[in-house]
Amino acid sequence: MTVKVWQLGLVCFCLLLAVAVYLGPRPASSASDRAAAIAQLGVVVPEVALYRARNIPNGPSDPDFMAPGPTLTSHASGGHDRGYTGMTAELLASNFRPGLPVLHGVWVNPADPGFPVGVRGVKPTVSHFCAVARSGGWYAWKLGPGGRVQSSTLPGVVCQVPGYSP
Repeated sequence: MTVKVWQLGLVCFCLLLAVAVYLGPRPASSASDRAAAIAQLGVVVPEVALYRARNIPNGPSDPDFMAPGPTLTSHASGGHDRGYTGMTAELLASNFRPGLPVLHGVWVNPADPGFPVGVRGVKPTVSHFCAVARSGGWYAWKLGPGGRVQSSTLPGVVCQVPGYSP
C-alpha cells in the first residue's frame, strides 16, 4: 500500500488544524475582564482605607459628615462615625475623587445602586468591609481589612470566607 504525497499532506494539514483549533486563541475578554475587575478594586481599596482613617466623630475631614440643618452635625450620634460604617461607593467618589463619577461596577455596600444579584453583600461595620468589582463575567473582591484580593466568575463565592460572619 503506497501513500501518496497529497494524502500525507492532507493528514498533516488536518493534524495541524486540529492542534491550532485546540490551542488557538481564547476569548480575550476572559483574561482582560478579570484583570479589569482587579484593577478597579485596586483603585477603591486605598479609598476604603482613607475612609476608615478619617471616619472619626467630629473629625475635620470626616467623609460622612452631614449638615441636616443650620448647624453642622456629624453622624456621631447615629453610630456612623467609626471604622467603615456608613461607607458607600458614592461617598468614596465624592470625598476621594472629587469631580469624577462613581466607579462603574464597584460596590462597597449592598445598598449601593446596582449591587450584583447573587453576591452576598457585607454591610460595612466598624471593623469589616467587602469591596466588590465586576468586569464582564468576572468579580474581584477584598474582604477586609486583612483579606487578600480574590477573583471568580461565580457570584455566590464573592465575599464568602468559611467561618466569617460580620
